[in-house]
Amino acid sequence: MYSPEFGSLHLQHNSFYYSFILNIDITIYEKHSMK
Repeated sequence: MYSPEFGSLHLQHNSFYYSFILNIDITIYEKHSMK
């Protein structure tokens, strides 16, 4: 069972999760660069 609604919802969640991880990576990178 695969519905388009679930697919788009999953895609939205993935992009949000990915950007969240990216933001954390950038924050850590900036903190290391400050030293």
